[in-house]
Amino acid sequence: MQIGSHISFVITGLGKQFTRRAVVTANDNRSSFTVVAKQGPITFESKYEAHNIPAGCRLLLTNKIDPGHVFRLAEGVLQSISEARYEGDLRSLKAILEGTNVRPSPV
Repeated sequence: MQIGSHISFVITGLGKQFTRRAVVTANDNRSSFTVVAKQGPITFESKYEAHNIPAGCRLLLTNKIDPGHVFRLAEGVLQSISEARYEGDLRSLKAILEGTNVRPSPV
């Protein structure tokens, strides 16, 4: 992915699905890239880093999320929901990469 590339994806939060569009803002073409989404009530920056470890590969995902004025009071709840969602997504990715048949836990 080149810097400036656009990616679209669907996320689920607070019982609703949202289609988001993000822009690649950094990519070292080896082990990490960063995307930023600025539209809608929730904006975020996500950095993905792959690290070799003896057991294979570890994917580190770092998010900076601004829930916007609408969600300021629910910020703690949003954090716990998003953490649970990312954990489930990462378990699913791990299962896919390892070729195992693990069902993600519902959020």
